[in-house]
Amino acid sequence: MLCDLCCRPSANPRLQGISLAGQSLGLIPIALCALGSLASEAQAEAQYSASSYYRYQESDYQSHSWSDSDPKHVSFGTGATGPSSFTLRDGDGYAASWGHADAAALDLGSSSWAVSTPNNYLAQAQLDATALNHLTITPGTSGLPNGQPVNLQLQVHLDGTLSVSGTPHPGVSDGSTSNVTASLTIHDPEGNTLAQLSASGSLSGITSWSMFTGEFQYGAKWTETWQTQSNIHPADPHNDSDTFSATGGGLKTASHSLNTGWLLLDFQSTVGQTLNVDALLRTNASASGDCASQSAFGNTLSLALTAYDPGLGLSWEVIPEPASLSLLLFAGPMLLRRR
Repeated sequence: MLCDLCCRPSANPRLQGISLAGQSLGLIPIALCALGSLASEAQAEAQYSASSYYRYQESDYQSHSWSDSDPKHVSFGTGATGPSSFTLRDGDGYAASWGHADAAALDLGSSSWAVSTPNNYLAQAQLDATALNHLTITPGTSGLPNGQPVNLQLQVHLDGTLSVSGTPHPGVSDGSTSNVTASLTIHDPEGNTLAQLSASGSLSGITSWSMFTGEFQYGAKWTETWQTQSNIHPADPHNDSDTFSATGGGLKTASHSLNTGWLLLDFQSTVGQTLNVDALLRTNASASGDCASQSAFGNTLSLALTAYDPGLGLSWEVIPEPASLSLLLFAGPMLLRRR
C-alpha cells in the first residue's frame, strides 16, 4: 500500500505516479538537481553529488550516483526512465532527489524522497548541493582607504518540510527518516571565519505491533537546530524538538516545517579584502517496510549582504543575473521582516 505521504498531489506532487500492490499509475518524471562537496579551488563553482539505493523490479538492490560541476549553475534530472508508468511490487522500493545550485546568487535547493513496500529492506536517496563565490570589498565611492575596517550584515534564510509516514503490520517494526543539513560560511583567504550559519533538522517515524495486546502503534520525533555566529557576535543557538504518537491500524503520517526566518548577522571585514562565501544544502530520505519519507527543501537556502557604509563596493567573482541581483546585494543598511 502506498503511503498517503506519496499520494497527495498537493503535499508531494513529485511522488505522483508511483503505485504499490500491483496498482499502476502514470509516472510524472522526477527532476533532480543537486550539488556536492565544496569546491577546493579558488574559482567560483556550483557542484552536485546525488545518490540513491533501492530495489525496483530486480532481484537485488542497486546503488546509483551522479555528480557534476559548473562555474555558475548546475542542474541534473533523474527519476524513472522507460515506460510512462510502472508498478512497485511487494518487496520493491524507489527513491530519488531533485534540486538546484547557483554560484552567482548563492541560492540552493535540495529535496529527496523514498517510498518502500512491506517486504522491502531499504530505499534511500541523498542530494548534496553546494556553491562557492568570492566577494571583494572595494572603496567604491565611499572614499574609504584599503585596510579600513568596515561592518557588513549577512541575511540568510532556510525553510522546508520534513515528512514521514508508515502503516503498521503484525509482527514487524519498520520506519522512515527525513533529514536536512545546511551551512553557509564567509571566511577570509587565511581561512578565518567571519560569519557562519549551521542548521539541521530530522524527522523519524517507526511502526510497531504488540505481540501481547495486538495493538498497532506509530511514533515520530522531530528535532531542529541552527546557530549563527560571527567575528563580532557570539554564537546564537536555537534548539527545539517534539514527538507524535498514534495507535490503531492504517496509514499514519507526521510532518514538520523547519523555518529559520530571515536571520540577521553583522560581521567585520576590511576594504580591499576578498572573501570566500560557500554554502551547502543536503537532504536525505530513507524508508523500509510499508513506509515513506520526504525532505523537501527545493528552493530554500538564500542570502543577501548589506554594506553599512554608503558607496562601499561589493564585487562578486560570478555576477548574479539581474533578476536575482537584488536578492544578493544591497547598498546601505536595511531592515528585513521576519517571516
